[in-house]
Amino acid sequence: MTEPVRPPDAEQVLARVASIVTHGSLDEAFARALPWLAELTRARAAMLFLFDKDELVGRHAHPDPPEAGTDLEQHLLGLAHEAARKGTPVSAPSGSANELLARALPLTERGRVLGVLCLALPGADQERDPAGERLAANVVPLLAKRLHHERDSARAAASSAQYDHWFKMLDKQIRILERERQKFSAVVNQSNLLVFVADTTGIIRWVNRAMASRVPAGEGESTWVGRSARDLHALLRGVTAAASDPADPVARALATAGAVHEEMAVANETGTRQLYLTALPIRSAEGGVQEVMVQIQDLTDLQALRRSESRYRMLFERSHSAIVMADPATHRIVLANPSASRMTGFPSDELLGKSFADLHPRHESLPLLAEVASRSTGAHFGNCEWEFRTREGEERLAAVAAGRFDLDGESVVMLELRDITERRRAERALASTEERLRTVTVNAPIILFAVDREGTITLSEGRGLDAMGLTPGANVGKSAFEIYREEPEVVENLRRALAGEEFTAVTHFGSLAFETLYQPIRDPHGEITGLIGVATDMTDRRRLEENLRQSQKMEAIGRLAGGIAHDFNNLLTAIMGQTQLLALRIPKGDAMQSNVVEIQQASTRGAALTRQLLAFARGGPPTTQVLDLNVVVADVCEGLRRILGEDVEISVATAEAPAWVAADRRHLEQVIINLAANSRDAMPQGGRLRLSVQTLEGANRDHGAPVATSPRVRLVADDSGCGMDEKTRRRLFEPFFSTKSKGSGFGLSVVYGIVHQLGGEIDVESAPGEGTRMTIALPVATAPAVPAPPAREPVPRSATAPGRRHGDQGTVLLVEDEMAVRAPIFESLRREGYDVLEAASADAALDLFFLYREHIDLVVTDVVMPKMSGGELVQRLRKGRPGLRVIYMSGYNEDAIVRAGVRDDGDLFLQKPFALGTLTARVRELLGQPPHGAQAERTAA
Repeated sequence: MTEPVRPPDAEQVLARVASIVTHGSLDEAFARALPWLAELTRARAAMLFLFDKDELVGRHAHPDPPEAGTDLEQHLLGLAHEAARKGTPVSAPSGSANELLARALPLTERGRVLGVLCLALPGADQERDPAGERLAANVVPLLAKRLHHERDSARAAASSAQYDHWFKMLDKQIRILERERQKFSAVVNQSNLLVFVADTTGIIRWVNRAMASRVPAGEGESTWVGRSARDLHALLRGVTAAASDPADPVARALATAGAVHEEMAVANETGTRQLYLTALPIRSAEGGVQEVMVQIQDLTDLQALRRSESRYRMLFERSHSAIVMADPATHRIVLANPSASRMTGFPSDELLGKSFADLHPRHESLPLLAEVASRSTGAHFGNCEWEFRTREGEERLAAVAAGRFDLDGESVVMLELRDITERRRAERALASTEERLRTVTVNAPIILFAVDREGTITLSEGRGLDAMGLTPGANVGKSAFEIYREEPEVVENLRRALAGEEFTAVTHFGSLAFETLYQPIRDPHGEITGLIGVATDMTDRRRLEENLRQSQKMEAIGRLAGGIAHDFNNLLTAIMGQTQLLALRIPKGDAMQSNVVEIQQASTRGAALTRQLLAFARGGPPTTQVLDLNVVVADVCEGLRRILGEDVEISVATAEAPAWVAADRRHLEQVIINLAANSRDAMPQGGRLRLSVQTLEGANRDHGAPVATSPRVRLVADDSGCGMDEKTRRRLFEPFFSTKSKGSGFGLSVVYGIVHQLGGEIDVESAPGEGTRMTIALPVATAPAVPAPPAREPVPRSATAPGRRHGDQGTVLLVEDEMAVRAPIFESLRREGYDVLEAASADAALDLFFLYREHIDLVVTDVVMPKMSGGELVQRLRKGRPGLRVIYMSGYNEDAIVRAGVRDDGDLFLQKPFALGTLTARVRELLGQPPHGAQAERTAA
């Protein structure tokens, strides 16, 4: 049963048509089109035959080969030829029983058949899809347009390659023309013709060598230049010059604007000479007569005539300009010089007989040619521009001067052509360069100025003028000495430059600073005619340099703080260790126990202070851990009370439940310290600072903009300072922005960066005189699985277990250069039952390790020591004992140790100061031992 005919989906049809017409190569388009068209029309086969000028140039088929085999393909090809010849669709039955209907659809574009689409359709009407066939017929013109476009693109690429070849050939011809021009420049003065040029008043302005040497200027005169052409004409004729001589050829040429010819018989000592005078008007670009060139030829004897003719021929042949003569009626060239052949690219014999229409790009006759042909002999027309096409097909531009003259008794039109293509290109390039230079000058952040030798400003451009409140050109024409009379530094610089000195100076205008280059301007004789200068606004650079110096200073202070903290941690380690040992020796209930406790508490506070110094030093990469913000704020506030001073009252309100956040502790401490420092600057006379920690569910706001609702931990810093206006609040977190006269302006920008890096937001509420409230909201972190360790470290056990000898637990190599630190650690380890080898330096440790290598179970070493660090020591020890277990100690934080590449994955680290119980617990942990003795009793309890 035949399937019902379903109309094609419109969107699918449009997508298919767009893919075929616009995407991929031509072969890809046909490969997509044929299966689709066969599907639309239910055709058994679809073939596309491509033609170019009635010749088959390609084929595409679906399927390939067609299902019916070679017979069907040959049948479709014959039908395609018939459709291509007629230019209309053709149909014919096909198959052994005519079960198929072959239909050929020509692809026609602009009256040309580019190809034929052939479809083998079902013969039965009920199996065909009329709608699909109509749609396929509508797709055929689109395929024709795509095929036409591809062929035009291929032809354009071939033409581009041909043009490139023509440009190279033309460059070669230009070089030849340049050599010929240099030869022609010496021709005029070598001629035996008497030649002079007179202006429109009849005054001689130029004579050639022959004229100057062969015609004396007269008594008291050295040259004819500057004298009247009428006097020269009268001298040649042997008459007295009259005020108005109607025979004057120069005057006649000026009056008629045409050539004037005159024959004269001149008598002298050698006899009578026959002279032939020709006066030729020389026209300007506008067409008016500007000068008259007069040529006087001696025709007395044939040899002189032949020499003259030869020289004229040389002028014609060697002229840099292309000279052609054409028939006024047919516009065909009858005579052309070699320059014309070189300019057009046509050989001389091929150029003769060509029409000017053959040389014009648009196949039009030169309008000027028809104009000259309509005038009488002697008519002359000024320059115009004419486009012509060379033999290679290149289009060029020429300047043309035209006139009508007699040639061997026949009237001709003479054209003088000068190729100005390169000149026009150079002019356009120069204009483009000038425009770019002007754009750069106007928009560059500089001030470009020039001053003449009297101090008058002749140039003032550049966007740098905006900083001074000036507009480009505003000061042009004014005296620089008058404008800057209140700036003696500027006036002195101007005088130095006008005196001939080239230098660079920094000039200040209030808060602005300009680095200015002064360059004297000299004429060809070396005399100073003025100066030119370039001033660069370096105000921002100076501010950035100051900020950089401030940052470097803060970095140096940070390093100093880190060093102080390291040394202080060593002292605290010794104090805490000796205090804990002292506590073991004092009987319970003794009054000195309270003193020992006070020492221990003071040591703990000192340890917190060193952590603040290390946080300020910013050492090492961030280490994220889950922290209780309540604990961090409480610890930091202990140090803030000393930093902010006694005139600032600090209060802390923590949340009832733990406020867990995932962050680097140093970063949180830095945020709190920077917020407190900002509040302290807002309270120069003292005041109140309240820090509170809250846990909440709900939304917060960042700079007034609502943010997504999610669980938050909130830190609020509320001060009673001077507050700020809206303008200051908007710029509060910008780097380098500060309302203080001194300062880097980095504090709050660092806070902003840390908070947003943690996925938090900041909200600022402030008004002048009403204090400031800064609210930081951070995402809530999942509480750690293991509870945080107790605040106080366990006290070491009171005595060595009865009956236990030293060394039962193992042997420890202790390396510490500070005796005060090494002694309590040594005694504590001995009390725990370890055999301890102590070394005051890395070299001593190497000696002990050489003696007791097989007995040492663990190395406890300081990181920073003279001559050799703890990391280097461990590397050397592990060469003899791979896998040796190590505990590092350092006054620096763990991040700095990891960054220095000291610690391996299996090593432990203790930051000074630490309780002796912490050390012994880490030793047992690393050696895999359970607690024993008194420590075991405390653990069980």
